[in-house]
Amino acid sequence: MEKSNENNVKLDPKIFWPALVVLVGLTIPLALNVDTAGPILNKILHTITNQFAWFFEIAVLGIAVFLIWLAFSRYGKLRFGAEKPEFSNLTWFGLLFTAGMGTSIMFWAFMEPMYYLNSPPFGFAPHSIKAAEWAIPYGMFHWGITGWGIYCIPTLAIAFSYYILKHPALRISTACKGVLGEKADGWLGKIIDIAIMWGLVGGLATSLGLGVPMVSQCVSHIS
Repeated sequence: MEKSNENNVKLDPKIFWPALVVLVGLTIPLALNVDTAGPILNKILHTITNQFAWFFEIAVLGIAVFLIWLAFSRYGKLRFGAEKPEFSNLTWFGLLFTAGMGTSIMFWAFMEPMYYLNSPPFGFAPHSIKAAEWAIPYGMFHWGITGWGIYCIPTLAIAFSYYILKHPALRISTACKGVLGEKADGWLGKIIDIAIMWGLVGGLATSLGLGVPMVSQCVSHIS
């Protein structure tokens, strides 16, 4: 997305249409062949979560440590936007919390500890004292500061590019110019932005897929 002025937002057709074509091309066959695609996707998910869980945890912990260092370094004094904030700190906290949390927390806030009690980490025996001790703190890996740290990395990159370097586009590829140089404006940058769009749609679909059935069940019981 690129802002040409305050009230006009231009879409880049070289990013939008290829991403849309691929998304539709993948979604329709999957929707029409749920029985065939379901086991394949579940196998892929199981392989990723079991084989690369260690990498995910180490990477997210590294991000949290990096952000803490960044906050207390000389870069933490950089100001994004106007001198006077548009909203108070409490309002900003509310905006960020509601933007980052959805219906999933209504379900997983109490179900995730039960899941770890039945399938504890580190090889502990299910329903053991160790499993109970780790059930709640292990869930904080997803809902604590480490989870929020994942949001901060692309946000800081885009904000630095837009407010400090004065680049007109709010794209990840533009934020990567410091690393990619002029390649960020070429085919490599387009691939990055298309991948980001896929990720956004996938994340939204996952949130809705988990949240809508739960909300519908709650409404049906109430009514």
